[in-house]
Amino acid sequence: MIHGVQALRQVRESEEHRARMLQEPSLLQALVSLTALDADTDALEEAETVEWRSAELVRESELKAEVKKHAMLTILQLSTTSSHAQLFLQLLPAMPLVRLAGIGGAELQYACARLLFLLARPASGCARSTQLAEAAAQPLVKLCAVAHIKVQYAAAQAVERLAQHTEHGRHVLFDAGVLPPLVAMLGSIEGFTQQSAACAIRQLSMSSTRRYMLRGAGTVARHLEHVCERARAAAPRGNRCLTGR
Repeated sequence: MIHGVQALRQVRESEEHRARMLQEPSLLQALVSLTALDADTDALEEAETVEWRSAELVRESELKAEVKKHAMLTILQLSTTSSHAQLFLQLLPAMPLVRLAGIGGAELQYACARLLFLLARPASGCARSTQLAEAAAQPLVKLCAVAHIKVQYAAAQAVERLAQHTEHGRHVLFDAGVLPPLVAMLGSIEGFTQQSAACAIRQLSMSSTRRYMLRGAGTVARHLEHVCERARAAAPRGNRCLTGR
C-alpha cells in the first residue's frame, strides 16, 4: 500500500507517466478504482467503542485513506487536460463522490470540488453538461455544506459553472438541495466565500422551472444585497458576477 502512494506521487511528478495514463484507459480506470477503496471506518468506530483498537486495522485504514487521497489528487491533475474531459466524465460514475465529499477530509473534498469545476468547462456541450450535472449534484450539496472555507469556495464555483449550461442542469442542482448550503454560505465572514455563493445563486436563478424555490428561501434577497454592497465597497469597479458590470 505504501508503494501505491509512492507510485501515485511519481505519476503526478512525471509528465511522461501522466501522458501514459491518459493514453491507456485501463490505467485510468485502475486509478479511479483506487478512490473506492474501503477504509473500514465502521469497523474502526466499533473498535473504539469497545476499546480494543487493532493497530493493524488502524494502519491499514490510514494507508487506504492515503491511497484514496493521492489517487484523487492524481485524477485532479490529469483532468486539467481539457482534451480528455470526456474520458473523465465517462469514469465519473465509478467514483464514490458522495462518500468522498462527506467524509474524505478537506484536501480530498477540495480535490473533488475542483475536479467537478474543471469537468464543467463551458465547452462541455449540452449532453455532457446534463450527464455531469446529474453525477455532480449530490456531491456538490455535501461539499457546499463542508465546514471548510476553501472547499465551500471551490464547490460554489463548480455549482456556478454547471448552472450556466442548461436548464436541466439547473433544476437537477435545485432538486438535489444545493440552495440551502449556498444560502448559508452567504452569511460567511469570508467575503470571497460569500461572493462565490452569490454568483452560484445568480446562475441558478436563471432557471425557468425552479426559480420559485428562491422565493421560498426567505433571506436570500437580503443576503445577496449585503454581499453586493460589500463587493462594491471592496472594489469600486464591482464584481461582474454581482453587479453586472
